[in-house]
This record gives sequence, C-alpha cells and structure tokens, in this order.
Amino acid sequence: MIYLFWIVLGLLLGSFAGVVSGRFKNGGLRAGLTGRSRCDHCTHTLTPLDLIPLISYIVLRGKCRKCKKKIGVSHIVFEGISACATLGVGLYFGFHPITVVTIVIITGLLIVAGIDWYTQQISELLIIIIGFFVLMSAFASRDITAHLIGALIGGGVPAFLVSISKGRWMGAGDIELGAVLGLWVGSPAIWVGLWLAFVIGALYGVGLMVQKKATMRSAVAFGPFLIVGAYVSFLYGNTMIQWLLGGR
Repeated sequence: MIYLFWIVLGLLLGSFAGVVSGRFKNGGLRAGLTGRSRCDHCTHTLTPLDLIPLISYIVLRGKCRKCKKKIGVSHIVFEGISACATLGVGLYFGFHPITVVTIVIITGLLIVAGIDWYTQQISELLIIIIGFFVLMSAFASRDITAHLIGALIGGGVPAFLVSISKGRWMGAGDIELGAVLGLWVGSPAIWVGLWLAFVIGALYGVGLMVQKKATMRSAVAFGPFLIVGAYVSFLYGNTMIQWLLGGR
C-alpha cells in the first residue's frame, strides 16, 4: 500500500510538472503557472478530465478528445519519472519532514528540466525558489560546510567549462543550476552527480549522432542530465564513494 501512495503522489506531481513545462514554452513562467493546457494540434483547451495522470491517456487511447490526433508522450514521461523519483525518496526517508522538502525540490527540478529540454532556458526565478528549499535540506543535514563546498564545486565545474568553451558547451544557467544542486547534494557526493551527468549526457549525444539527429556542434540541453546525476548522488553518492574507496 505504501508503494502505491508514493507512486500516485509522484504521478500527480509529474502531471503538474509536465503541464507547467509545456505551457512555459508557449508563454513563459506566468503562462506555465496560470495558463490553460491545450492540444498541440487543434489548440482545444483541455479540461481537468483530460489531465488525470496516466488514466486520461489510457481512456482517450492517446488521442485528443476533439481532433482525435495522437497526444505526445511527454506528459507520460514526466509522470513516470516523477513516480519513480518520488517512490525512491519515499522509501529512502519514509514519512519524515525531509521527505516533504525533498519531494518539493524534485518536483521543482523536474519543471526546470522540462523547460530546459523544451527551450534550452533555465528559469532564474525557479532556481531561487528551489534554492530556498535546498537551504532547508542543507541545514537539516547538520553539516552545512559540506553543502557549501558542494555548491562551489557544482557551480565551479560548469563555470570553468563555460569559460574555456566561451559558452559553446554549457550556459550560464547551468552554473546557477549546478550551484544549487551542489548545495543540495553536498561534497563529496556532488562529484558523483557531475560524473553521472557527463556520462549520461555523452551517451545521449553519441546516440543522437549515430541516428544522424545531431552533430558535434548541435546544442543540447544539459540541465536534465545535471538533475538526474544530482538525484542519484543525493540518495546514493556517498555510498558509491565509500564502495569505490573500499574496493581499492
């Protein structure tokens, strides 16, 4: 039963994140938070019944209620990722105040990832809001120094890459995002997060080039990879480091 609770909560939050991210690309953050969702094909305004996580997609058979054209799977992807991430946090921490804070952070980061994926932009306002909850999480750890060092590393590595590539590899938004993620994860776990981000990003880029959908000069949103790496390292980064050091 507890598994079902976390999964359903994750589906609901993922649906919200997907809706906000999708609206943002058509009208900015204000539209993302207050606008109405529409069909990408016929611009039909979607009703609450059309936005029930997973169920609406199944009932409508993946098609718009009005024009009958296929609905993109992006919302299902958001819901699936959120369900898995929420379940992971819920099982790791259980029913605890830090669980609530962490789930809020994850939902915010999922919105940031979606916006970056769609527009290759990172909302500074969202980063500030997420940063507030990250500070709460960092102080709860009782080792704020490790988290401050993590922020320096998380922001410093992207800043170095932006500097030497003159913005071709990463953007200024990645520096801000990296700093917040580093503050959240702390040191030394942030090194695991950065390593995972670069590995996953590289594999994705190679996959696109193999399919001839991108070249070495193609711009790719890197924020989502930073976020995935940070999530894994937040839960398991220190354990992974201990395992690696213990294996020597």
